[in-house]
Amino acid sequence: MRRSQLFAVSLLTATLFACTDSDADGQEGVRSEVQTTEEVVSGASSLSGAPEVEERFQERIDEAWAEAVAGENPSTTCAAVKGRAVVAEPGAADRALAACNVDIPVRYFLTYLGRVESGEKSCMDFMTHMMTTLPAMTISTEGFRELAKSGDAADTSDAAAVGAGSAILAGEAAAGGGVGDPRAAVKERLRDHVTEVCPDQAPVILR
Repeated sequence: MRRSQLFAVSLLTATLFACTDSDADGQEGVRSEVQTTEEVVSGASSLSGAPEVEERFQERIDEAWAEAVAGENPSTTCAAVKGRAVVAEPGAADRALAACNVDIPVRYFLTYLGRVESGEKSCMDFMTHMMTTLPAMTISTEGFRELAKSGDAADTSDAAAVGAGSAILAGEAAAGGGVGDPRAAVKERLRDHVTEVCPDQAPVILR
């Protein structure tokens, strides 16, 4: 990958996910003791609770998992995984990508639902947050690759990267549904718990 392509991917990572952390402020006191059934739902398998992935990605996945458990948005950490996956051999990061696109978002939203149950947040808060955050969490490596290809145009300015990133996010949001769609997988894993905690909003949240 050319230097300009790497710069574009790095810049996208910084700009796309900086805006997804706004709800993380003030969450230091979020409960993290909700484990048991939620870990089963999220597919956790390692001793730390994080999904077991390819060795070179495990540290980042552990970090993202810890953020999700603490109620901190793990998108930036997972973006680093996806950025590395862009230049990896096909299949070399499949488990890590599955963790970032499904397991970790599920764990993050379960933590948020715990805040709803405790009365710290409302179901409307959860619905709004999930709708605005899930598309960025599940942005595909194909989106990163498209941006990398666009680096050949040699326009690596901040404005160009932000514009390309917005286009990718818009495309990802419009591509929901279908076989293998991580957004659908996240919602399916959350279905029972969302329906239990927020029955009135569940049809909108899970559609």
